[in-house]
Amino acid sequence: MREIGTLVCWATTKNPARYDEYGVRAYTMPGIFNLWYGMSVTTEDQLGRTWLLPEYFHTFISIEPILEDFNIVDGDLRLSDLEWVIIGAETGHRKDMVIPKKKWIDDIVNACVRYGVYVFMKSSLADIWGEPLIQQFPEELRRKQGEGI
Repeated sequence: MREIGTLVCWATTKNPARYDEYGVRAYTMPGIFNLWYGMSVTTEDQLGRTWLLPEYFHTFISIEPILEDFNIVDGDLRLSDLEWVIIGAETGHRKDMVIPKKKWIDDIVNACVRYGVYVFMKSSLADIWGEPLIQQFPEELRRKQGEGI
């Protein structure tokens, strides 16, 4: 990863404090600016840890599966420093599978819109959302015309 040029990589963890262990905040990790630093979030209390994501870098969260209401209210800053939020529902046939309510998703999407955060809804939300899914990519992750895979 010393010379990655235009290659963009994503790192996702359930424990964002680990990014410090790899030298992210100290700017010592090779290819550091081509990485998107993310964390997996499934419950509201986990959302309160977004401050652990590295500052001054590309950051995102993956709310998948969304297991409860995140109680996002007007003025909620927990999403304000992110660039991208990925949202998905639980898949499979688990006995106690959680099916998110549309309001939970609406609240997250509205907060993202308020703060200019891109939203990508996974196909697992199609039946719940009931309209075309929002599938936005940040500019840095969009494939340019004529580029290969």
